[in-house]
Amino acid sequence: MDKSIALIDQVAGRLREHRFTVAVVGEFKTGKSTFVNALLGVDVVPTDVIPATATLNRMTYGLESQIEVYYKDGHHEAVEFNKLKEFVTKEYVTTDLLNTIDEVVVYHPAPYLLNNVDIIDTPGLNDESSMTAVTLSVLPKIDAAILVISGLAPFSDYTRQFLEERLLSADLGRVIFLVNRIGQLGSPEDADRIIQHIEKRIRQNVIDRAKRELG
Repeated sequence: MDKSIALIDQVAGRLREHRFTVAVVGEFKTGKSTFVNALLGVDVVPTDVIPATATLNRMTYGLESQIEVYYKDGHHEAVEFNKLKEFVTKEYVTTDLLNTIDEVVVYHPAPYLLNNVDIIDTPGLNDESSMTAVTLSVLPKIDAAILVISGLAPFSDYTRQFLEERLLSADLGRVIFLVNRIGQLGSPEDADRIIQHIEKRIRQNVIDRAKRELG
């Protein structure tokens, strides 16, 4: 009951603030952070050739670029903008630090963040259990999700399971599917085939889930 009350308070707060929160989710190394940077129009979120994101990184509008780290005990602190990676990447964030951080808020004057739209960059799924748990913890707090799928590894069983058991049962207003890394597929024909394959898998899983849940 205590957890439910806290969740209701969070939802009520979002409604009062008219804030719309979108989480970017998906398996590790699908290009989630790169996609977030593309939306913002500037490289804010650290990216790497190995799984990088360790914490929940909330992008929200601010007249000046600045960062605040919010901790689970209720306090928060401002950190220098060039030190973001020390609080959000696996290279620096220890398990002990991860257990204390609630989220890292990045304020930036990006047009996409106007009108109280927040974007949350999440750790990659199916990498480490602690990172997956961080991503799952944000699902009850968001209004929509962008599920990033790599065109190089289209719609794995883990992504299917996450879609069926987590996203479709989270009462989200919208799930948006993004096929990333299309430019690395070689030819437009290959890209079209991959997208058609992913669309078919999504339709099968969504419809099958609806039949089981709704009859």
